[in-house]
Amino acid sequence: MTAGIDFGLELAREIRGEDSARIIQLALEYNPQPPFAAETPRQAGPALTQRVLDIRAPAIAAAKEAAIRAGARLTPRQAVT
Repeated sequence: MTAGIDFGLELAREIRGEDSARIIQLALEYNPQPPFAAETPRQAGPALTQRVLDIRAPAIAAAKEAAIRAGARLTPRQAVT
C-alpha cells in the first residue's frame, strides 16, 4: 500500500512539482513508519530470513523451473548471454 502512495507522490512531484506533492502528502497525513525493522535480511536476522526462504522455497523453485523451460524454447540467436 505505501509503495503505491510513495510512487504517486513521486509522480505528482514529476508532473506538478515538489510543493504539490507535499500538499498531497499533508492532505493525506501520510507519514509511513513501519512497525518492524525487517526490511532487509540484515535487519530481520538469520532466523527470520531462513524462515522466509523456507516458506518461499516452492515458489522460488517453480520460478527457476519456468525460467529454464522458457530459456530452452529460445533459439540460439534469441538467447541472452
